[in-house]
Amino acid sequence: MGSVDFYTGKRFYINLKTVSYENFLKFVNASASIPIFTSGVAMNGPIYDFEGETIDFPKLLLFDGGVRDHSPTNKILSSEKSEFQISETTSIFSQPDNIRQVLTPKNFVPSNLLNILERYVEITNAEVSKNDEEQEKKTIESKDIFDHGTFYLPRIMQGVYDVDKASLKKLYEESKKQVNDGTWNSNQAIV
Repeated sequence: MGSVDFYTGKRFYINLKTVSYENFLKFVNASASIPIFTSGVAMNGPIYDFEGETIDFPKLLLFDGGVRDHSPTNKILSSEKSEFQISETTSIFSQPDNIRQVLTPKNFVPSNLLNILERYVEITNAEVSKNDEEQEKKTIESKDIFDHGTFYLPRIMQGVYDVDKASLKKLYEESKKQVNDGTWNSNQAIV
Protein backbone atom coordinates (compact mmCIF):
# COMPACT_ATOMS: atom_id res chain seq x y z
CA MET A 1 0.00 0.00 0.00
CA GLY A 2 1.50 3.33 -1.00
CA SER A 3 1.17 6.79 0.47
CA VAL A 4 3.09 10.07 0.54
CA ASP A 5 3.89 12.13 3.64
CA PHE A 6 3.23 15.81 2.99
CA TYR A 7 5.60 17.00 5.74
CA THR A 8 8.64 15.37 4.12
CA GLY A 9 7.47 14.47 0.61
CA LYS A 10 8.64 10.89 1.26
CA ARG A 11 6.72 7.99 -0.22
CA PHE A 12 5.92 4.94 1.89
CA TYR A 13 5.12 1.39 0.88
CA ILE A 14 3.63 -0.61 3.70
CA ASN A 15 3.01 -4.35 3.95
CA LEU A 16 -0.54 -4.35 5.31
CA LYS A 17 -0.04 -7.86 6.71
CA THR A 18 2.44 -6.49 9.25
CA VAL A 19 0.54 -3.53 10.72
CA SER A 20 -2.02 -3.24 13.49
CA TYR A 21 -5.70 -3.13 12.57
CA GLU A 22 -5.83 0.56 13.51
CA ASN A 23 -2.88 1.39 11.24
CA PHE A 24 -4.27 -0.88 8.52
CA LEU A 25 -7.33 1.37 8.32
CA LYS A 26 -5.18 4.50 8.37
CA PHE A 27 -2.92 3.33 5.53
CA VAL A 28 -5.86 2.22 3.37
CA ASN A 29 -7.57 5.57 3.92
CA ALA A 30 -4.32 7.44 3.23
CA SER A 31 -3.82 5.63 -0.07
CA ALA A 32 -7.26 6.85 -1.16
CA SER A 33 -6.85 10.43 0.10
CA ILE A 34 -6.60 12.71 -2.90
CA PRO A 35 -4.97 16.04 -1.94
CA ILE A 36 -7.34 19.01 -1.97
CA PHE A 37 -10.34 16.74 -2.61
CA THR A 38 -10.01 14.83 0.69
CA SER A 39 -8.25 15.19 4.03
CA GLY A 40 -4.94 13.47 4.64
CA VAL A 41 -4.44 10.89 7.39
CA ALA A 42 -2.44 12.08 10.41
CA MET A 43 -0.21 9.50 12.11
CA ASN A 44 2.67 9.46 14.55
CA GLY A 45 5.94 7.68 13.77
CA PRO A 46 7.72 5.41 13.76
CA ILE A 47 6.31 3.17 11.05
CA TYR A 48 7.98 0.40 9.07
CA ASP A 49 8.03 0.14 5.30
CA PHE A 50 7.42 -3.09 3.38
CA GLU A 51 11.13 -3.98 3.56
CA GLY A 52 11.16 -3.60 7.36
CA GLU A 53 13.01 -0.28 7.37
CA THR A 54 12.11 2.14 10.16
CA ILE A 55 10.61 5.47 9.20
CA ASP A 56 10.96 7.55 12.33
CA PHE A 57 9.31 10.91 11.80
CA PRO A 58 7.47 12.37 14.80
CA LYS A 59 4.34 13.04 12.80
CA LEU A 60 3.05 12.19 9.35
CA LEU A 61 0.30 13.54 7.11
CA LEU A 62 -0.33 10.85 4.53
CA PHE A 63 -2.05 11.17 1.16
CA ASP A 64 -2.49 8.95 -1.89
CA GLY A 65 0.77 7.38 -3.07
CA GLY A 66 -0.22 8.40 -6.62
CA VAL A 67 1.08 11.86 -5.80
CA ARG A 68 4.58 10.47 -6.48
CA ASP A 69 3.97 7.22 -8.34
CA HIS A 70 1.06 5.05 -9.43
CA SER A 71 2.61 1.64 -9.39
CA PRO A 72 4.65 -0.04 -6.67
CA THR A 73 6.16 -2.36 -9.28
CA ASN A 74 9.45 -0.51 -9.67
CA LYS A 75 9.90 -0.22 -5.90
CA ILE A 76 9.46 -3.97 -5.50
CA LEU A 77 11.61 -4.82 -8.54
CA SER A 78 14.36 -2.49 -7.24
CA SER A 79 14.43 -4.03 -3.76
CA GLU A 80 17.68 -5.67 -2.70
CA LYS A 81 15.93 -7.75 -0.01
CA SER A 82 16.11 -11.48 -0.76
CA GLU A 83 12.36 -12.01 -0.33
CA PHE A 84 11.67 -9.52 -3.13
CA GLN A 85 13.99 -10.86 -5.81
CA ILE A 86 11.64 -11.02 -8.78
CA SER A 87 12.72 -13.05 -11.82
CA GLU A 88 9.91 -12.20 -14.24
CA THR A 89 7.21 -9.56 -14.64
CA THR A 90 4.55 -8.03 -16.86
CA SER A 91 2.75 -4.70 -16.77
CA ILE A 92 -0.79 -3.73 -17.66
CA PHE A 93 -1.56 -0.03 -17.93
CA SER A 94 -5.20 1.07 -17.98
CA GLN A 95 -4.35 3.77 -20.50
CA PRO A 96 -3.08 3.96 -24.09
CA ASP A 97 0.65 3.73 -24.82
CA ASN A 98 0.61 7.11 -26.59
CA ILE A 99 0.65 9.82 -23.91
CA ARG A 100 -0.99 12.26 -26.36
CA GLN A 101 -4.10 10.08 -26.29
CA VAL A 102 -4.06 10.29 -22.51
CA LEU A 103 -3.44 14.04 -22.41
CA THR A 104 -6.08 14.96 -24.99
CA PRO A 105 -9.06 16.02 -22.89
CA LYS A 106 -12.42 14.36 -23.13
CA ASN A 107 -15.24 16.83 -22.61
CA PHE A 108 -13.05 19.43 -20.88
CA VAL A 109 -14.84 22.71 -20.26
CA PRO A 110 -12.93 25.21 -18.07
CA SER A 111 -16.16 26.52 -16.58
CA ASN A 112 -15.13 26.45 -12.93
CA LEU A 113 -12.23 25.86 -10.58
CA LEU A 114 -13.17 22.22 -9.96
CA ASN A 115 -13.07 21.42 -13.70
CA ILE A 116 -9.64 23.03 -14.00
CA LEU A 117 -8.38 21.18 -10.92
CA GLU A 118 -9.66 17.86 -12.29
CA ARG A 119 -7.90 18.55 -15.59
CA TYR A 120 -4.68 19.41 -13.75
CA VAL A 121 -4.87 16.08 -11.92
CA GLU A 122 -5.43 14.22 -15.22
CA ILE A 123 -2.36 15.82 -16.80
CA THR A 124 -0.08 15.22 -13.82
CA ASN A 125 -1.37 11.65 -13.46
CA ALA A 126 -0.47 10.94 -17.09
CA GLU A 127 3.06 12.22 -16.51
CA VAL A 128 3.48 10.27 -13.26
CA SER A 129 2.29 7.06 -14.96
CA LYS A 130 4.66 7.49 -17.91
CA ASN A 131 7.54 8.15 -15.51
CA ASP A 132 6.65 4.98 -13.55
CA GLU A 133 6.66 3.03 -16.79
CA GLU A 134 10.09 4.34 -17.84
CA GLN A 135 11.63 3.68 -14.41
CA GLU A 136 10.18 0.17 -14.39
CA LYS A 137 11.64 -0.62 -17.83
CA LYS A 138 15.09 0.62 -16.73
CA THR A 139 14.99 -1.58 -13.63
CA ILE A 140 13.84 -4.62 -15.62
CA GLU A 141 16.74 -4.13 -18.02
CA SER A 142 19.39 -3.41 -15.38
CA LYS A 143 18.40 -6.41 -13.23
CA ASP A 144 17.90 -8.70 -16.25
CA ILE A 145 14.34 -9.59 -15.23
CA PHE A 146 12.37 -11.61 -17.78
CA ASP A 147 9.69 -9.29 -19.16
CA HIS A 148 6.51 -10.92 -20.46
CA GLY A 149 5.59 -7.57 -21.98
CA THR A 150 3.71 -4.37 -21.39
CA PHE A 151 0.04 -4.17 -22.26
CA TYR A 152 -1.93 -0.97 -22.76
CA LEU A 153 -5.67 -0.52 -22.73
CA PRO A 154 -7.67 1.94 -24.81
CA ARG A 155 -8.91 5.15 -23.27
CA ILE A 156 -12.35 4.29 -21.95
CA MET A 157 -12.74 6.19 -18.71
CA GLN A 158 -13.97 9.79 -18.92
CA GLY A 159 -11.58 11.12 -16.31
CA VAL A 160 -9.49 10.28 -13.28
CA TYR A 161 -12.52 9.95 -11.02
CA ASP A 162 -14.81 8.16 -13.45
CA VAL A 163 -16.45 5.31 -11.55
CA ASP A 164 -19.20 4.54 -14.04
CA LYS A 165 -19.90 0.80 -13.74
CA ALA A 166 -20.45 0.35 -17.48
CA SER A 167 -17.10 2.03 -18.25
CA LEU A 168 -15.31 -0.05 -15.63
CA LYS A 169 -16.84 -3.24 -17.04
CA LYS A 170 -15.81 -2.21 -20.57
CA LEU A 171 -12.25 -1.56 -19.35
CA TYR A 172 -12.19 -4.98 -17.66
CA GLU A 173 -13.48 -6.74 -20.79
CA GLU A 174 -10.92 -4.91 -22.94
CA SER A 175 -8.13 -6.05 -20.61
CA LYS A 176 -9.27 -9.68 -21.00
CA LYS A 177 -9.04 -9.28 -24.79
CA GLN A 178 -5.59 -7.69 -24.60
CA VAL A 179 -4.01 -10.06 -22.09
CA ASN A 180 -4.79 -13.71 -22.69
CA ASP A 181 -2.97 -16.91 -23.55
CA GLY A 182 -2.69 -15.77 -27.19
CA THR A 183 -1.01 -12.46 -26.39
CA TRP A 184 1.05 -13.46 -23.35
CA ASN A 185 4.71 -13.22 -24.33
CA SER A 186 3.85 -12.90 -28.03
CA ASN A 187 4.66 -10.22 -30.57
CA GLN A 188 1.58 -8.28 -29.49
CA ALA A 189 3.16 -7.58 -26.11
CA ILE A 190 5.34 -4.48 -26.19
CA VAL A 191 8.73 -5.42 -24.78
